[in-house]
Amino acid sequence: MKEADAEGYYIPEIINVMTGERRELEATDQWDYAVAVSDEGDDYILNSRRFGGYLVCVDGQEMELTAPEGYKIDGVSIGGMSGDGRVIVGALYSNENGTGRFPCRWVDGECEILERPDTSSYGTPTAPYGTLARDCSADGSVIYGTEWSTSSYALCFWKDGEMFYPGGDYAEPSGNFANRICKTAEYGGLSPNGKWLAARFETGTYPVIINTETYEVNILENISSDMTGLTCSDDGLLFAASPSMGCTTGHVIDPAAGTCVTTEEWFKSEYGLKLSSGRMIYKVSDDMTRYFGTLAGYGNGGLFQVTYWYINLAPEK
Repeated sequence: MKEADAEGYYIPEIINVMTGERRELEATDQWDYAVAVSDEGDDYILNSRRFGGYLVCVDGQEMELTAPEGYKIDGVSIGGMSGDGRVIVGALYSNENGTGRFPCRWVDGECEILERPDTSSYGTPTAPYGTLARDCSADGSVIYGTEWSTSSYALCFWKDGEMFYPGGDYAEPSGNFANRICKTAEYGGLSPNGKWLAARFETGTYPVIINTETYEVNILENISSDMTGLTCSDDGLLFAASPSMGCTTGHVIDPAAGTCVTTEEWFKSEYGLKLSSGRMIYKVSDDMTRYFGTLAGYGNGGLFQVTYWYINLAPEK
């Protein structure tokens, strides 16, 4: 998004990273940024910081999402979209089926409630806060989500209708935290093919990569004790940031080789590019030619700021 007119509205913007073309959507006082977009760019989800609402557009037309009986569309949270726009993931609210938010997905507009953990990573009831589905793989077959409370963001994911809860294997209280695999509000944690999922281990804040095919959880204690996983490539590279909460420095980790370099070092080694420091990668294309991320640094007046960047390394046709 970018600043709009004198009325102070924001303009949601969709960028074609292959061509550089920018498409501005209508500026209003309600929708201020896009949280998901399909591969073709005609299907997208807008969100609003002011009103907490959402707008789903498919083929450029507004699409109304419905809720099953006993669930409320009010207070809904929409997080991700598949590459073809057919699968949308998020959460619905319910007072009738157990309180709090329930993870769900819409396939061609039909809603399915996903399995929700009965207890949090502390062993307490998941309600009243619940669990949110955050994002999905490009084909929509793998979905990941998080507990959503004031103190717990334990990770879970769904595949082939089954829920996997790595946080349940590490749910031991440790002071104000619990030893758990967690993920906060970030989108894009999955590799495009859905095989790899980025996260962090709360106590010690180690970066984590999960293989959703074998269900192996790899806590990279040998890499760093203050780092969080952001996203993954299809071949299992982990893109991470440190410090784990401040996220001011990006890293590229090869879990198989046990190596870790900064984002800038990696781009120079792989592509011969010299980039400024402070770059973190939040999404990578399946062929590793397009990258999207944030850049942390200090702007005018010495104020700390975060800006967005993308790079297209695909050869010209």
